[in-house]
Amino acid sequence: GRLVYSTCTLNKKENDKACDLFLQEDPECMSIKPMDIPSVSENCYTLTPQYNGCDGFFVAVFERDSI
Repeated sequence: GRLVYSTCTLNKKENDKACDLFLQEDPECMSIKPMDIPSVSENCYTLTPQYNGCDGFFVAVFERDSI
Protein backbone atom coordinates (compact mmCIF):
# COMPACT_ATOMS: atom_id res chain seq x y z
CA GLY A 1 0.00 0.00 0.00
CA ARG A 2 0.88 3.66 -0.13
CA LEU A 3 0.80 6.33 2.53
CA VAL A 4 0.82 10.05 1.75
CA TYR A 5 2.11 12.40 4.43
CA SER A 6 1.38 16.06 3.78
CA THR A 7 1.48 19.20 5.89
CA CYS A 8 0.79 22.86 5.25
CA THR A 9 3.98 23.97 6.96
CA LEU A 10 7.63 24.30 5.97
CA ASN A 11 8.93 23.23 9.39
CA LYS A 12 11.72 20.66 8.89
CA LYS A 13 11.08 19.07 12.30
CA GLU A 14 7.46 18.39 11.39
CA ASN A 15 8.28 17.32 7.84
CA ASP A 16 11.67 15.85 6.96
CA LYS A 17 12.52 14.72 10.49
CA ALA A 18 9.10 13.09 10.99
CA CYS A 19 9.54 11.19 7.69
CA ASP A 20 13.05 10.08 8.66
CA LEU A 21 11.76 8.79 12.00
CA PHE A 22 8.88 6.96 10.31
CA LEU A 23 11.27 5.20 7.92
CA GLN A 24 13.56 4.20 10.80
CA GLU A 25 10.66 2.70 12.74
CA ASP A 26 9.12 0.85 9.77
CA PRO A 27 11.89 -0.72 7.67
CA GLU A 28 9.34 -2.33 5.31
CA CYS A 29 8.38 1.12 4.00
CA MET A 30 10.36 3.20 1.56
CA SER A 31 10.02 6.72 0.29
CA ILE A 32 9.00 7.00 -3.37
CA LYS A 33 8.86 9.83 -5.90
CA PRO A 34 5.36 9.88 -7.40
CA MET A 35 5.55 13.27 -9.12
CA ASP A 36 7.96 14.65 -11.67
CA ILE A 37 8.54 18.06 -10.12
CA PRO A 38 11.74 19.56 -8.67
CA SER A 39 12.23 18.73 -5.02
CA VAL A 40 14.79 19.64 -2.40
CA SER A 41 15.35 16.08 -1.28
CA GLU A 42 15.24 12.86 -3.26
CA ASN A 43 11.65 11.78 -2.59
CA CYS A 44 10.01 14.55 -0.58
CA TYR A 45 8.48 17.72 -1.92
CA THR A 46 8.59 21.15 -0.35
CA LEU A 47 6.33 23.44 -2.35
CA THR A 48 6.76 27.19 -1.94
CA PRO A 49 5.08 30.29 -3.39
CA GLN A 50 8.21 31.57 -5.12
CA TYR A 51 8.95 28.29 -6.94
CA ASN A 52 5.59 26.55 -7.28
CA GLY A 53 3.05 29.39 -7.21
CA CYS A 54 1.16 27.98 -4.21
CA ASP A 55 1.14 28.18 -0.44
CA GLY A 56 3.88 26.34 1.48
CA PHE A 57 3.29 22.57 1.56
CA PHE A 58 5.27 19.43 2.25
CA VAL A 59 4.43 16.08 0.64
CA ALA A 60 6.02 12.65 1.04
CA VAL A 61 4.78 9.29 -0.26
CA PHE A 62 5.72 5.95 1.24
CA GLU A 63 5.21 2.49 -0.15
CA ARG A 64 5.34 -0.84 1.63
CA ASP A 65 6.59 -3.90 -0.23
CA SER A 66 4.62 -6.39 1.85
CA ILE A 67 1.78 -6.30 4.36
